[in-house]
Amino acid sequence: MSCPHKDGCVLFPLFALKASLKTWQIRYCDADYSRCERFEKAQRDEPVPDSLLPNGKSLPSKKT
Repeated sequence: MSCPHKDGCVLFPLFALKASLKTWQIRYCDADYSRCERFEKAQRDEPVPDSLLPNGKSLPSKKT
């Protein structure tokens, strides 16, 4: 069963577009999504930062 939040998740399309990120999609979106920190925050009605990865780490900020 897939994560019920994947249609609105900003990271899901990124994972789908890059083969190297497909593992994230398989591990968190299509398998045990209850381990996904993004899912957990959404369940608690907390804000979910776009940069938050499923494992709870953040994407590095882009330097300009």
